[in-house]
Amino acid sequence: MHNTLVLTSSNRLMEHQTVVAVQDLVNAGAGYIEQRDTGDVSLARNVALTLALRSMADGPHEAVLMIDDDMVFGREHAEAVVRHALARDVPTSACYVLPDGRLAATHFAGERWLTGLGFLCIPRAQLFVLASQSTRFRGHRGAQDWLVEFTRSCADQLIDGELHWESEDYRLTRRLGGVELLPIAVGHVKKRVLLPDQSALAEFITTEQAKS
Repeated sequence: MHNTLVLTSSNRLMEHQTVVAVQDLVNAGAGYIEQRDTGDVSLARNVALTLALRSMADGPHEAVLMIDDDMVFGREHAEAVVRHALARDVPTSACYVLPDGRLAATHFAGERWLTGLGFLCIPRAQLFVLASQSTRFRGHRGAQDWLVEFTRSCADQLIDGELHWESEDYRLTRRLGGVELLPIAVGHVKKRVLLPDQSALAEFITTEQAKS
């Protein structure tokens, strides 16, 4: 993993399984950038990728591996995605599902897909080309450093004569020309609200009280 820069971006506590998995990659030699405490998701993505761009300008890393703060995976998954991305010089994603069970990917064209950014590897050259095609901006008034606008969320996708919203993840992978999707399954932790069976509560309470 010495050729890989791992990049996480989070505005909350990272899942414990993710912390352990990322640390395993670092122990294996990966570089690591943790971007935190930016509430706007699109801005957070741009801050994180700008930090990666600066780090890779003079560093040894050949690819950046974007990992969301709620992913569960093994080192072998990361190695396989990075190996494929570098061998073919193409952005590459593993597969994971959303809370409703849908795959976080939509077919784009040929072998290319639009995907989430939960487990996406971007080769260094691809990242720098995208940066050269992107505008620069200040993160806030008075900010000293420029940021690169790799992506954003807005309604500007014209489909059948109507504007559609495009999220920052699909926009980024679209700007990359789509990514290759590997049949590698990684976990996605999504907390759910657990409710007791409403129809059984009254009977349960009455039955249990009658026992005492």
